[in-house]
Amino acid sequence: AAPSVTLSEQKTIEKYLQIKSGNYFDVLNGYIAEGDSITAGYYGTGQVGYAQKVMNSVSPRFGNQLTSAVSGSYIAGVSGRISAVQAKINAMLAIGVHPIVSLLIGANDRPSTLLEAQTLYNSITTYCDAIKGYGASFILCTTTATDPSTYVLYESTGRPELNRLIRENDCGADAVCD
Repeated sequence: AAPSVTLSEQKTIEKYLQIKSGNYFDVLNGYIAEGDSITAGYYGTGQVGYAQKVMNSVSPRFGNQLTSAVSGSYIAGVSGRISAVQAKINAMLAIGVHPIVSLLIGANDRPSTLLEAQTLYNSITTYCDAIKGYGASFILCTTTATDPSTYVLYESTGRPELNRLIRENDCGADAVCD
């Protein structure tokens, strides 16, 4: 059986569909952030990840925010969590909220060759196809820099190539976040 949405997540979704301070508003979009520590909050230290920072700065009409990201994730881990993301998408669709899923991944995979970057991008494309097939819009983010003195080939070859592929957007993402 597919994983279900937790009660806490369902309440997060539902609270934005209620009347707020006497004003009625419809939440048209819900947001599910997926990725690694940059999304989840750095290394479990309690620092706020980018997804929460984005949600803190946008309109309440974009108020349903659920994070599936886990610090230290690789694309294989993200792909392994897809059924949980699908459950969140289904819960949003069931109450009339359009889900938007973002993915920021790659720093832990650290492709160091052109072929490794293409292989990672192919996995991202498979993920994109699945998310869009579930009825959600998909935002693909370019990868962030790491320590260039430690990860020389990733910074000089792999990351630029992966980001080039992401910017070309052959995977069919609805938007690219750069």
